[in-house]
Amino acid sequence: MINLTMLVAGDEVLASMQVCAAGIWFRLMAYNVSLRMTCFALMGMLEGVKIFGALPMKHYRLEKNHIRPLAEGHGLAMVSDMVTVEGYTVAYMYRDEPEDADDSGWRFFAGNESDAYIDNAKNFSLLDVNVIANYDETIIPLLDSPVGSAFDKGEEGETFYDVSE
Repeated sequence: MINLTMLVAGDEVLASMQVCAAGIWFRLMAYNVSLRMTCFALMGMLEGVKIFGALPMKHYRLEKNHIRPLAEGHGLAMVSDMVTVEGYTVAYMYRDEPEDADDSGWRFFAGNESDAYIDNAKNFSLLDVNVIANYDETIIPLLDSPVGSAFDKGEEGETFYDVSE
């Protein structure tokens, strides 16, 4: 196992994850595909960027000084850059079995991601659930839902509906 810390803004650590040589897998039930979150292999490369070199920084919509304590203590979650970088609201969320003690199991999407977008691990971030709640507060009432829960916003895009299997 390798502990990888992702620096999001300046020297503030907003997320970290553990990776292994075999890879980390997350299921996307809504799209009936598997998304392989590619591991950073030891001394390996991620699409030409060396793990020990400079990783390109994402330009998140919210600055760290705008993050309020809305949903603390839920752990980490995988979120699409369509939400955190492009500024769309969360339209689909589901809770998978957590990968480790820090993982909440939550996965958040804008709902407009193509299969090609989903297949590219660079389009996702591992962030604290509180940070994601600051992007879309409508997720907060659902965060205590059990593993296996899935929610989709209706056509109007205002209300989450339970779409759990």
